[in-house]
Amino acid sequence: MLGLVLVLYGVYNLITPGVPHVQHEKYAVPFGLLAGVLGGAYNTSGPPVVMYGTLRRWSPESFRATMQCYFFCTYLATIASHGVARLLTPLVFELFLWALPGIGVGIYLGGKVHRMIPRQVFSRVLFSLLVAIGVLSWL
Repeated sequence: MLGLVLVLYGVYNLITPGVPHVQHEKYAVPFGLLAGVLGGAYNTSGPPVVMYGTLRRWSPESFRATMQCYFFCTYLATIASHGVARLLTPLVFELFLWALPGIGVGIYLGGKVHRMIPRQVFSRVLFSLLVAIGVLSWL
């Protein structure tokens, strides 16, 4: 269901000339609630936050900085809760160490690619990635 919502939202925004503009911060509450529910159920709290950011029409710089801070805090809390639940096993740490080079390359390349994307193209790239993530979630 989450994948379908991501695909529909992404495609809708790719084919319409502009997304609605949310000016008031009160809309953060329902998006935050939905992010919390999805985070608790599927460990996927990002899509509602991305949707909120696009509806608020944050600049690419603000969007990137906000997403980095949000995901850093969210995943710190996730790691802490997994630790409390005793889910952090030696295998988890080993797999994390194996993933570190890929994480480092992704951070480096993301920083380079971010600077290459013109401001006008940013939204199209973002919505295309949402569609791709939605499709991948079906697999």
